[in-house]
Amino acid sequence: MSRTTDQLLQMVSIHLGDQEFAIDIMRCMEILRLEPITRVPRAPAFIEGVLSLRGNIIPCVDLRKRFGMSVFKATRRTRIVVVEVQTESEVADAGSSQQMVGLIADDAGLRVRVPRRSIQPAPEMVASFDGRYLKGVYEHDDRMVLLLDVDFVFSPAELARLAELESEAD
Repeated sequence: MSRTTDQLLQMVSIHLGDQEFAIDIMRCMEILRLEPITRVPRAPAFIEGVLSLRGNIIPCVDLRKRFGMSVFKATRRTRIVVVEVQTESEVADAGSSQQMVGLIADDAGLRVRVPRRSIQPAPEMVASFDGRYLKGVYEHDDRMVLLLDVDFVFSPAELARLAELESEAD
């Protein structure tokens, strides 16, 4: 077998209800307990607000609302997963930049190692129904896990709005 086929990818597992998702561990900056979040007027419904993390203002997104799932009351297991999202710069020469975003999940933190060969592409039917944020699917302990592509959880317009929220909160 080739080295690429045997490669293990490290993921952070997050839960929304009984659904399990995973995010590439290299995209996760840290995982926080739920903290007080400052609401921002006129923000989209899925944006809970902003929080200050060591002087950086970070927009926080409720993944349940973002994915159209039922609302869930926060518990002591609720976490904020701080991820870096690639954003396209409006200036062609500038390329892309990174923005930190807090993703609120029911639970998070389990580190999982997944063989690259076990990740299947997201089914075409799912991907065509606004599933651009799905990088793939894999099976773990007899459960299907959806692999999130954090760069596509938000549209470019939504990312621009998240950046505006950061500056409004300053």
